Amino acid sequence: MLRPGARAFLFSLLAAGGVWMASSDPAIAQTVTASQYGFSFSLPPKWTEIPLTAKDLGALLRVLTQANPAMKNALSQEAVDAAKEGLKVFAVGPISGNFIPNLNILVKAAAGLPTGSAFVNLMSAEVQIILGSVGATHVDIGATDLHLGKAVEASYLLKLKFAGHSISERGLQLYFQHVGRLYVVTFSALSLTEDQAAAHVVEDSWQWRAITG
Repeated sequence: MLRPGARAFLFSLLAAGGVWMASSDPAIAQTVTASQYGFSFSLPPKWTEIPLTAKDLGALLRVLTQANPAMKNALSQEAVDAAKEGLKVFAVGPISGNFIPNLNILVKAAAGLPTGSAFVNLMSAEVQIILGSVGATHVDIGATDLHLGKAVEASYLLKLKFAGHSISERGLQLYFQHVGRLYVVTFSALSLTEDQAAAHVVEDSWQWRAITG
């Protein structure tokens, strides 16, 4: 399962490097379509997706390392870790100090997982263990019914340190199943209110699609 906060380091480095990717019109919400995983959704205005293809990550690394060559190894490892963890989507919002609000989506096979209330009970217990293992505090886990399905929702606080900075990251995660797959959507920001606002946009616009590719 993806460890909360793993992507915060990458996005914090993006901010420190002075790199920002924005859509041509930040007032227009960008639609993210992952046909091979069977879903699409809209990002909040002024948010943008960072593609995970080797070509796009390579271009991103080149731009960042021009600004700060010391970032190369750390960023390269983050890209490798993202691929290993099965990350399928990540996107970022407007920079806030040394932090960039972000969301990422993990998709894994749901083989062996129960459904309904049994899924909620099992996943709630597992998420509690995961969050405890990374030192999360202010943990709140519960079941929620979304139009995209029954989900487990978890909010938490993580203390992060990097490059001489200390940041209190608020996280919000959603765990749900669809057609034999487990989806984990993680929102990270400096406040839970920001996470909830982004989550509402994604949840309200989420559509299931036929899987292609």
